[in-house]
Amino acid sequence: MRCFVKPGMLCDICQGILKGPLNSYNYGEHHKSWESVRQSAIQKCQICALLYTDGDPIRSTQYTLAFTKYEPGKGKWDLDIRTYPSRNDYATGDYRFSLDPSEELRTSFASYQETVRTGSKQSLNLARTWLDDCRRTHAACESNRIPDWVPSRLIDLGELPDTVARVTEFNGERRDLEYCTLSHCWGGIDMFRLLRSNHSALKTGFEVSGLPRTFRETIEVVKFLGFRYLWIDCLCIMQDSPEDWKYEAERMRDVYRHSGLNIAATGANDSSGGLFFLRDAELIKPSVITCTRKLEIYKRKTLLSGLFPNEPNRNLETKTYSVVHLRPTVRAQEIERSRLNHRAWVLQERMLAPRVLHFARNQILWECRTKEKCETYPHGLQHRKYADEPNTKAVLMEEGKSRPLYGKSYEDKAEYTIFEHWCWLVGTFSRCGLTVLTDKLLSISGIVLEIQRLLNGDTYLAGLWKSTLLEELLWETKDPDSFRPEELKNIPSWSWASVQGSIAYDEVGSIRWEEISLPTAEIIDVEVNGPGVVYGNITSGHVTIKGPLFVALVSPQHSGVASATHLHPWCERQTVSQTVPTTREENGRITVNFDDDESIMPSLPKWFTMLVMYAYDEISRNVRSWPTTLGLVLDIDSDGRYHRVGRFELSGFHELDIPIGRQLDTFAKETLTMY
Repeated sequence: MRCFVKPGMLCDICQGILKGPLNSYNYGEHHKSWESVRQSAIQKCQICALLYTDGDPIRSTQYTLAFTKYEPGKGKWDLDIRTYPSRNDYATGDYRFSLDPSEELRTSFASYQETVRTGSKQSLNLARTWLDDCRRTHAACESNRIPDWVPSRLIDLGELPDTVARVTEFNGERRDLEYCTLSHCWGGIDMFRLLRSNHSALKTGFEVSGLPRTFRETIEVVKFLGFRYLWIDCLCIMQDSPEDWKYEAERMRDVYRHSGLNIAATGANDSSGGLFFLRDAELIKPSVITCTRKLEIYKRKTLLSGLFPNEPNRNLETKTYSVVHLRPTVRAQEIERSRLNHRAWVLQERMLAPRVLHFARNQILWECRTKEKCETYPHGLQHRKYADEPNTKAVLMEEGKSRPLYGKSYEDKAEYTIFEHWCWLVGTFSRCGLTVLTDKLLSISGIVLEIQRLLNGDTYLAGLWKSTLLEELLWETKDPDSFRPEELKNIPSWSWASVQGSIAYDEVGSIRWEEISLPTAEIIDVEVNGPGVVYGNITSGHVTIKGPLFVALVSPQHSGVASATHLHPWCERQTVSQTVPTTREENGRITVNFDDDESIMPSLPKWFTMLVMYAYDEISRNVRSWPTTLGLVLDIDSDGRYHRVGRFELSGFHELDIPIGRQLDTFAKETLTMY
């Protein structure tokens, strides 16, 4: 295939990969050095610019170009580039691009030209077009909104002269008005805030020019889009009144879900950063590749079977293709990696608001419950069916019950789809920062109440759900520095919320869909106590479980030296009271992931109780590679109460002649209570 590329879009090396003969699978060397990548980035090669701005210096890059099928009868070219650092030979970066027919993407408005500033009139007009289109055609984006609900306070931008605003109080009255909200990073600077001392003055009026840059530019956008009212947390919640803060924090769900638009200062690190940034407009244009002769698809049954069932040697017509960022996507580059979206409170602000307009460093982006758009793809990017990121907002609609996480579909109950979303949310939330750790569960309470509504009143248990509790107990830490802070001591040890650090449900998300996984334990009783469990006001909690138990002496594998990042303890078979029956020395291996390495490691070697939760189905055990069992690592305190301290995987049974079901019969099945 011979291709012509718009000048300045791709470097000679990237063009060379795409211009060469494309069969069904090509691979080779991309750039040989970091300097070569840097020079290409300076020349505005979009692919190399992403590699250069994204990571550490690299030794070389390699590519794979493959023709793959993502739905019957249709295919796409995938370009996968991996980066190799100078310090070792392992790939540390993985970047994926797709070559898709441009007519499927509708990459740009005919009259729209990218400008050098995200606050230009053209950019703001585009935002207004997105808003008008959503209001006019997206019924789902208005489905949960109550139009006459208003917050306790709003900033009124319309009654006084343009240079003056004031805080207006509504005191629970219903008013048919639309308002915007703002998501922003406070940062370490001294904020302009609503206090007891200036309460009366702010109600009378204040000069907009005295506000931080982010607030001033937000007011400019709000007025341009035709809104009169704006909600900003530090100006609409009295910051030195614990009573007012508590009352308003528990109403945050309604503040965002009933808003007309949430404006996100995604590119700013604090309130002085603003919304508007200078950018290189060339780098946000999609690369467009025009194929000047037909593409020959060779017979490769192993790779192309079913792609063109009637014409295995079919020639593709000459087409224009767009280079689409699949991993990381435009959304990941501009939104997910921003400092703003590493704030725990912002996750629920972004999910609950029916519409979000992001002002990122390089472009503005739109998210609503129906569409995701950006200046690169202003009509929307239709790649949910094979994207690596979920549609986070869709789950909070009634339609979200049956909408799977990544565009997949499962023949199962709607609640299982929501469960999958919840697992993703927990992982995302756990990577966010909190200034006050005791706000942990409070800061996602709005999302919890929405999901509880969709689950028809399912019981919420300090970060987990009763209907899927057995699976959810199998969370694991992904951060070697995870720990259990004193501020969270009232949260039960079996809840991920008791740990500060990154949490994941890597295997657990698939348990619902795999026949090879068999539950071996059952929940007998569970209870969480406190005056406001949803809001994190918890005094105690316990869960009683019946399942197979054994004890194991866990010790570091390598000469007694523990590694926080690569810990592979094992079961001392000769000294275990409930031994793991094996026929070979390598069988029966246990891999333990502790929740708090720092508190556990000094005590090793130590005996722990192992509770088996899930295991292989003996009929399907050869379908795929899967941990033989998953379970919890428990410790017992001086009062004789069990606490979770980690998760384990026990492997080796697949090499035995005896099915796993009979193996588990050798373990004592007992009932215990975790606190």
